Amino acid sequence: MNLVLSYEDIVNKFNSDLINKLRKHGSEVNYLNLWVPDEDFLRSFESLSESIKASNVNTFTLNVKKKFISESTLLDFKNKFPDIKIEKNENFFLIYVKDLSVFELKKKIIDKVLDKKQIKIDYSYGSLNLQKSNNKVREFFLKLRDLGSVVQKLASIKCIFLVNLSLLDLHSLSILSRNH
Repeated sequence: MNLVLSYEDIVNKFNSDLINKLRKHGSEVNYLNLWVPDEDFLRSFESLSESIKASNVNTFTLNVKKKFISESTLLDFKNKFPDIKIEKNENFFLIYVKDLSVFELKKKIIDKVLDKKQIKIDYSYGSLNLQKSNNKVREFFLKLRDLGSVVQKLASIKCIFLVNLSLLDLHSLSILSRNH
């Protein structure tokens, strides 16, 4: 199977399905079932390659408009995938992946999930202790309470100011009325 994909089209289709379909967005074609696009083109390409490889497709060509790949991303791509041929055209790149069977990504999807920093939660009935940030919620509400007292103080200062301003206006009026 000689698979040719337009990166912009599949990203737009994915995003459209994400909004307009309740389930199984991107599943019309088997080779895109596992793919989730990413703003980082390298991660998106890896995910796409894993998805295509999982559907037993061995080669593909990807047409990518230049707006999706910066010069630094292109250099990173060439360093990470030196065996992949990239053809530059005026407005786009053609990326030729010839043999996905030898294309080994350093990590599998499950490894990427395991690499995420997870907060461990110690839970015993009636209490919840987060190891990393026990008091953040408490600190937030204390600051909110302190902010409330600051707002109250500002409101009382405003009232005093307005009373003094009105007294000053009355005093000015009485001076003006005496002079006339």
